[in-house]
Amino acid sequence: APLLLNIGRIAKEKNLEQVMRVFPRLLNACPDVHFAVVGEGPMREELGRMAEELGVSRAVTLTGPKPWEKIDRYYAMGDVFCSASHSETQGLTYVEAMASGLCAVNDPCLDGVIEDGVSGILSGDSDDELLAALIRAFGEEGRRIAKTAAQYAAPFSTQGFAEKVEACYMKAIEAHKRG
Repeated sequence: APLLLNIGRIAKEKNLEQVMRVFPRLLNACPDVHFAVVGEGPMREELGRMAEELGVSRAVTLTGPKPWEKIDRYYAMGDVFCSASHSETQGLTYVEAMASGLCAVNDPCLDGVIEDGVSGILSGDSDDELLAALIRAFGEEGRRIAKTAAQYAAPFSTQGFAEKVEACYMKAIEAHKRG
């Protein structure tokens, strides 16, 4: 079955309640989709209750925490990675998802990490906009994006990060030499 995936801390700031609110409508559009949330946090029980109340618990799995050394296996199971967070500072889970060949969906707080329609799909703030983005992600556009997602994650690799830091230091050294 197509898998909508979220990996990370299950907390208010991740806004997973919005994804859960939208999920019944996504299920209507994509009847075989399943939603897996991997992680732990203060909102885990509430998310489980929401799935029950919305009548979608049969298509939702809250796995609990998993060992870091096995997280790649969970990314490998997914098709689309989504959070509705409006406050990602680095978006590392999105980069990990992209590196794993998933189409990533989020709002524009990840500007510079995800380019809409190229390396992922950006959504607006509303439930309708999130639903539209998820439908795009589970369609042909999302499959196309997933095929090339890993190449867009490469600049965020350890090597890419080290090269950027080195370039920054070199620039600072040159500026210092010039006075």
